[in-house]
Amino acid sequence: MHRKTERSYKALEARKNRVSQLEKVYMDMAMQKELQKNGRKRKLREDEIVNPTNRPVYKWFAERKR
Repeated sequence: MHRKTERSYKALEARKNRVSQLEKVYMDMAMQKELQKNGRKRKLREDEIVNPTNRPVYKWFAERKR
């Protein structure tokens, strides 16, 4: 009985890790899709970032509403 629950928790942990990896890949793909769209954008420098992370941060320039 103890081994079964231990195996179940191990499988659950593996699933959680897999979900987090897939979320990261999804976010990367979504960012690449946004960067391919039209519009001016620039990568922020380290001193401009409010909440620093290890990932690049971009800023889109405001477009005029028509």
